[in-house]
Amino acid sequence: MLHYGYTIRMTDFWTRIGKCYIVDAEDASRFTEDPIRFIRTQHSDLFTMIGKLRNAVKRHILDEEALLDMREKNRPKQHIDVTEKLEKHKTQHESFVKSLEELEKMFEKHIQDYDKIHIHRL
Repeated sequence: MLHYGYTIRMTDFWTRIGKCYIVDAEDASRFTEDPIRFIRTQHSDLFTMIGKLRNAVKRHILDEEALLDMREKNRPKQHIDVTEKLEKHKTQHESFVKSLEELEKMFEKHIQDYDKIHIHRL
């Protein structure tokens, strides 16, 4: 749940940072345990990170739009009218949040269509 004053530290995005994610792709030593479980754990972690990123972006957008609304309400009469530009700005916010939601759906579809077929016990 998002509420005023809630902040997310960058470290919160990385739930399992370390050997699982910061290694050379050629280094197979990270598969010393159960490799299937390892990949499934990464999938879970990535969904968690996407969710946290989406929540952080939504929080930022709420704060930014509140500031924009406040500034528009207190805009001096001699200032140019930027109402239309602000509406376009807010539309871009909606588009950005939808793209994050689409990323999550694409990742889920990839897992269903490919990983669950190709990454299994032999």
